[in-house]
Amino acid sequence: MKTQPVRLRGHHLSRIDGFDMSREDYGKLMVKTGYSEDPEDSFATATYDFLHGLKQHPQQKVLVTAGEPDFICQRCPESKKAQCVDHNPKANPLYNTVFWDESMSPKNRDEELANKEGLEIGRVYSVDEIIKATAEQTRDFKSSLEDC
Repeated sequence: MKTQPVRLRGHHLSRIDGFDMSREDYGKLMVKTGYSEDPEDSFATATYDFLHGLKQHPQQKVLVTAGEPDFICQRCPESKKAQCVDHNPKANPLYNTVFWDESMSPKNRDEELANKEGLEIGRVYSVDEIIKATAEQTRDFKSSLEDC
């Protein structure tokens, strides 16, 4: 367990308890969802180890952030591409058109998801508190994986 809080974006909060599967199955999921080409690649294994480690340490402190790359984003192969709208909102085809709304920005999406669960951006929570707060969102996330 780290003594300093781990930074985690609002849209990754429900992922802590969202994967009740083996490392192998998680790797396969990353391939099916397009995040990895190989179930054993560094993104799949690093993300699994990170999330699994958080879940194993329920008292670990987590700083909830918005719009800033966290551990998961920094390793995501999509974030290295110019078309990743989380790292480059201008890549969104609606950006700078009459259809663009600031609520589409990564920062606003993170804030919205965190607030929906009663969590505040910039505040520190234990992993256990986050798992409890995101229970409904995690259930929805898990049910979306049933087709994968």
